[in-house]
Amino acid sequence: MKPTLVYDGDCGFCKYWVSQLNILVGDKIESKPYQSVLSSGTWNGFTREDCKRSIKLYDASTGQAYEAAHAAFKALSYSDKSWASLPLKLYKSLPGFKQISELIYAIVAFARPLLSKLGSDLGANYSIDFFIRGIGLCYFLSFLSLLPQVEALWGPRGLSPIAWSAIGLTWVDASRAVPVLVSACILGALSSLLVVFKRYSSFALAFSFLVYFFFVSFGSVFMSFQWDALLLETGFVTMFLSFCSQRSFNIATRLLYYSLVLTLFKLMLLSGVVKLASGDVAWHSLSALDYHYFTQPIPNPLSYFVHQLPAWFDYVCCALMFLIELVLPWFIFSPWAKLRYIAGIAFIALQLIIISTGNYCFFNLLTICLSLLLFDDNSWMGLRLPAKSCSMTAVKPFQLATVLLTPLIAILVFLLVYINLIFVNQPLAALFKTKPLFNIQVSNPLFEPLNLIYRNHIASPYGLFAVMTKERREIIIQGSNDGRNWLDYEFKYKPGNLYRMPPQIAPMQPRIDWQMWFAALSPWQQNIWFVNLCMRLLEGEPCISKQLAYNPYAARAPRYIRAISYRYEFTILSELASTGAYWKRSDARLYLPVVAKR
Repeated sequence: MKPTLVYDGDCGFCKYWVSQLNILVGDKIESKPYQSVLSSGTWNGFTREDCKRSIKLYDASTGQAYEAAHAAFKALSYSDKSWASLPLKLYKSLPGFKQISELIYAIVAFARPLLSKLGSDLGANYSIDFFIRGIGLCYFLSFLSLLPQVEALWGPRGLSPIAWSAIGLTWVDASRAVPVLVSACILGALSSLLVVFKRYSSFALAFSFLVYFFFVSFGSVFMSFQWDALLLETGFVTMFLSFCSQRSFNIATRLLYYSLVLTLFKLMLLSGVVKLASGDVAWHSLSALDYHYFTQPIPNPLSYFVHQLPAWFDYVCCALMFLIELVLPWFIFSPWAKLRYIAGIAFIALQLIIISTGNYCFFNLLTICLSLLLFDDNSWMGLRLPAKSCSMTAVKPFQLATVLLTPLIAILVFLLVYINLIFVNQPLAALFKTKPLFNIQVSNPLFEPLNLIYRNHIASPYGLFAVMTKERREIIIQGSNDGRNWLDYEFKYKPGNLYRMPPQIAPMQPRIDWQMWFAALSPWQQNIWFVNLCMRLLEGEPCISKQLAYNPYAARAPRYIRAISYRYEFTILSELASTGAYWKRSDARLYLPVVAKR
């Protein structure tokens, strides 16, 4: 007579693992829910409450009964797998293993309702699929944008050459540096396309992450933007999400999904909190948008025309922005799907407005991808997509990776949740002038995993434009052969030529043009890369000239170079009509003194 395993038939978690056990042991044991064998009284000495508390195994041939962890290990030992009897041997012979096993079993049994919920179908399979493809698209755009810039940024004659020997890549000399950088971009772009088309997604996401991590780690100020950190943070979790969701690791998938949703909450909430916590009068008075459109790093064509709208329109838009960034993030945690839909739609709408009025590369697309996670499968029904479902109760082939990976994912998600709570709590504490509830003790070795996560951009704080820039200073680099007649160098995208319409460049990011905006906010002594830029222009470096729209000394480098800082403002519509100028400039100041060629 076969041994009989009795379990709780009302518990999805129990049914899933019993189905996995049956795959391993075949027909050597008989599995039954206790509800079918124990309508009243007892079963082989076990009451109904006993069976509800833990699994039971009864071997009629020996008359022995087992329960809890002992029953699980005994049932597993009937399998033909070579390793299947090892847990039972350890249970019987290894000191302490029995006690630890029973303790873990008791904890898991207590948490069965939660684990059943975590292991059930998440109901967001379409959103996860769209999200993963979207992350691949963000990687692709970022690598495609970097490709024509890597030589000028990090090549041997670039603005911030990578010290290859210092990072252990001694075989990369000056002749190989540019091919290596270009190859990294091309391979990163190709791997990200695999993600977009759902081919080898987990491997491709891991490769894309590593390549982008390399650029962020060694790309100096040119890779220090918040969206670079956000892409790494999101991409790191996404490569695990892709692996787990494809293999129906339901608990791990759900935990990773919640981690990404928390990232969206952190991103949106902090975007509003930092503006208020900074104490900036422009944000508090709702007048910040009076300045935003012309002071942002690279305005686009619509920026000029939106700036011409009346002030009351800017105030209303600013108030709506605060509503979206400060109130709607809390809807993310609502048990009602419609509130989550409202938050997701509002977040996406805000990002589309930002896209239409500014050039913020792939940042807004990345935020839209995160916002898609707020929609469950029901919200996509109108698209008539093929059904997708992964239920814990479905019988799937036994996968040891499920057993091994899920606890590791749980630990990772716990660390990410904790550090993200720190990032959210600190600005909130500053805003309300209270003591933070969470903190990282740098000197405490127990916090080293959190420090490691932060240092490697696996989790980061966010918040753009905490203080609104109210004056636009634009640096104009000039060259001369006689020290009296000066000609302007013209960049491709940043403001310079007064008659050129602001360009549309997003989702690409011209990183030198962007850094020129930041350089104008501080003296040249704090921007060594800018000094290198001027020196390369003085030397007539071809890779730098390729980044310019107009080089007045393309044929022969000038003898002198300098930089002038101007105040730039949008013209009004009547000035545009009469002069054709989108910009006007004034208040010329010397930014970089005259530098002569040696």
